[in-house]
This record gives sequence, structure tokens and C-alpha cells, in this order.
Amino acid sequence: EFNVRSRGEKSEIVLEEGHIELSIEAQRITMKPGDYISYSESQKKIKSKKVKPSDYTAWKDGIVIFNKALSEVAADLEILYGVEFNIERENLKDRLIQLSVPADSLEQVLEILEIMYSEDINIQLEAEQVRIY
Repeated sequence: EFNVRSRGEKSEIVLEEGHIELSIEAQRITMKPGDYISYSESQKKIKSKKVKPSDYTAWKDGIVIFNKALSEVAADLEILYGVEFNIERENLKDRLIQLSVPADSLEQVLEILEIMYSEDINIQLEAEQVRIY
């Protein structure tokens, strides 16, 4: 069992159960449960790390889990909900976001995000754009 996500020029694979053998750029990689591999087509770069597979497969149960920089969270939410994000303060882009929320609605995700990080994040939803300041 595995999860594959391909967006633009980047592909990600997370192995939940079993084994997978990949052949990327003349490299053979054998994945074990908990392995994460990302590949950037434009940079011809492979990254690997150990992860908790359920963080990458929770979407099947209607939950989104984030453990990454706010800029990456915003990029994921843009794809998921089809809205544009504008992070106005540079220092917020690298802010680590650790969040597990139902993916029912963008408004719900934004409300929980703002409550959890109220000390330094303000969010405003305007038409099809989300402003973070």
C-alpha cells in the first residue's frame, strides 16, 4: 500500500505497507514501510526520509495533516480548495505548522489555523484569495 502525489514537476511517494522498487535517474531505490521519496523533474533531485505514513494517507478519511512550513501548507491548500494564498510577511513563510483538521471546508481549516496560531498569524478570506498577515 502506498500513496503517490504528483503536482507539476514534483512527485512524492510514501510507502505504507509492503515494498516498492523504484528506478529514478538510473538509480534503484527499494522502499520500506515509512519511507518517503520525492523527485523533482526540473532539478533531477531525489530526497528521501522516514515519515509517519498516516500523515500522507489521512486525506482518504477526509482529514488533512500538516507538519511543514506555512508556505508549503498554503500551496497544498491552494490545490485542495482552488484559492490563491498571499502570505504578506516573509517571516511567516517558514513558520512550522503542525495541524490535523477535517478537510470539509476551507473556512473551517482557516478558522482552526488562526485559532491555533493566533499569537502571530491573522487570516482573511476575500473572494477567492486568502490573505495571511
